[in-house]
Amino acid sequence: MRLAGPRSSCYVALGLLSAPTHQQYRSEARQTWLRAPNVGQSVHVHFVIRAGDLTDTQLTAARSENREYRDMLMLQVGTGGASGPVGESPPGTPRQQFLRGRIVALYGWLKRAVAMYPDAAFISTGEDDVYVITARWEEQLRFVAAGTVGLSQAHAKHAIRDAGVIHGLMYFASMDSNTYTTSMTGYAPPKPDGKHTEGRCYNKPRGAPRNEVAADCHGPFPFPAGLLSSMSAGLAVSLVGSAGVAADVAQLAKLDDEGKAARDYLTGSQDSWLGYALHRYIPDSELTFVMAEEGNWFHGKQGWAFSAPEKAPATTFVFHHGDHLRVHRLVQLTNEVPSPQLRCDSGLGEASVLAPQEKMFSHVSAGFKHYRANVGHRTGHFCYLFEMRDSSN
Repeated sequence: MRLAGPRSSCYVALGLLSAPTHQQYRSEARQTWLRAPNVGQSVHVHFVIRAGDLTDTQLTAARSENREYRDMLMLQVGTGGASGPVGESPPGTPRQQFLRGRIVALYGWLKRAVAMYPDAAFISTGEDDVYVITARWEEQLRFVAAGTVGLSQAHAKHAIRDAGVIHGLMYFASMDSNTYTTSMTGYAPPKPDGKHTEGRCYNKPRGAPRNEVAADCHGPFPFPAGLLSSMSAGLAVSLVGSAGVAADVAQLAKLDDEGKAARDYLTGSQDSWLGYALHRYIPDSELTFVMAEEGNWFHGKQGWAFSAPEKAPATTFVFHHGDHLRVHRLVQLTNEVPSPQLRCDSGLGEASVLAPQEKMFSHVSAGFKHYRANVGHRTGHFCYLFEMRDSSN
């Protein structure tokens, strides 16, 4: 089975970060959602393997798996000791090393992707325990492309790859670039006049005053959840072409584990780092953040959540769950085909939505307005992608 067809011939290229030992995730994905008709055609998928410190036995097994399936990219990045489907680090391996490996692997994937797929519209990243309904996902991305091209004055060309568009489930966080600790703020940053605005990087090394602002604090900034996110290909090119990003990754890769107390650094993962990198190093881009409706994601790996199928029918394009086979059976029984609607803070797409959706849009769009006010000189847009269903069903 070919998950990645001829180079440069796809609409979206997806890299799934995967530990070498996660053969079960990869195998079940190949048996289920990676058999969709558009995979290997308009959607190309690779498992991105951190292979920098594998034993000879592990490397031989990984190479054998790749010879059979031809869907793995082997990066010279340390595994961080991720062991088994739960993704835990074995005894003696710092959690920070595991997180650092994921960040460096994400950067490595983006560099490889823009070179391998120069004509792709979107470059995407995800995790190997997701189940993606690829037809719905591609439909969403094409709908977003049609609705947002030209929205940014800085990227008025009618090609989505030239626009600064980010699609995913959005949150806000701050990051201390000295320790790479992350402070989450949820769906919105503090208001410009809020009492927490100045204390946003509070997750600091032990011994530091709790209310002291980190000197190297950046944010709050928006970031897309790591389970599945996409950016227009031109934005990915700008990111990997940034000297600042390259220097930041080099600094991150050299962080010394010796003498570091638990949780002294790297409490964030690859998704919050991506938001930080865009915020800090791509400051002049007029970005458009497109948030997929939260109810259309299933984000939770607890098996009990699937005990009642009616809890998941609203999920239309991605399940974050470790049991691909179980999710596959559920998707075949319950998945719907909704009609997408786009609502943007610019007034674009003023289609009628339900009251709860309108409330959520108002809440999250207010967060992005606060973000633009906090950073002062930036412009940009926020859009919410709703999915409407036939009320008669």
